[in-house]
Amino acid sequence: MPTTNIQEEFLSLTNFQLAWERVLRSSHIENKDRIALRVFASNVDFYLRLLIEEIRSNTYIPMQAHKLYLPKTSRTLRTIPVLSIRDRIVYQAIGNIIIQEAIPYLSILGDRHIFAHLPQPKDSLFPLKPWIDQFSGFSQKYEEMWKQGNRWVVEADISAFYSSIDHQLLTDLIRQRWVSDENLLALLNTCLTKWSPHEKGPELHSGLPQGYETSDLLSTLFLLPIDEKMVVGYRYLRYVDDIRILTPDQNTASKGLVSLDLALQARALVLQTKKNSYS
Repeated sequence: MPTTNIQEEFLSLTNFQLAWERVLRSSHIENKDRIALRVFASNVDFYLRLLIEEIRSNTYIPMQAHKLYLPKTSRTLRTIPVLSIRDRIVYQAIGNIIIQEAIPYLSILGDRHIFAHLPQPKDSLFPLKPWIDQFSGFSQKYEEMWKQGNRWVVEADISAFYSSIDHQLLTDLIRQRWVSDENLLALLNTCLTKWSPHEKGPELHSGLPQGYETSDLLSTLFLLPIDEKMVVGYRYLRYVDDIRILTPDQNTASKGLVSLDLALQARALVLQTKKNSYS
């Protein structure tokens, strides 16, 4: 159940100081504006207090994200929205609040079925567990299930995962399960629209900006209803949007694929069919 006084926690100097420290230590380096970070660091408490007051007085306006287009191995381009340092801190401050509410829920499946973008303790200067440890856990769990005789494997991922996450579905889920503060959710929605990886039109109401720990966390939460559904009846593993279903026979594998497809459709997501396979 969401805690009380969310606005007070969100707009506390302590929360914004933690957001600043986490931004400084972010492992996402492709979108770090190091000059802006140095300027902000020159009088950090003043700038943080100013930012808090702007949000409190409803005068904070998130800037439109500048977009980088980086090549992928598929020879297409990945869109990386680059946030201003102020916007990046606000995004992390929002993420801090959601993380502390979501930790008990993620701990049920985390490191058992989900192996990416899992939160650290709420006072850690690094919001998410190291990816290399998470991927190692994912690989070890996969090998363990394989050795148990589950030799039919469905391998699948989600088409344009980050770009497809619907803002309304996301905020509805957060409201229902973790944070019901309407001011915080309205701010998150406004920010995500400005920071969408899409260019224009109704698509601006979908998509998370890649390259930010808060986006990584929100993407994990967005898939949690699917994870909870799929672990019932299937040996199910997920690393970001890389999904594995291990079964002892082809029939169960086929049923698992159908169940996964239906669960994704319910979240307005599309299964990457060309990457489905049986081993």
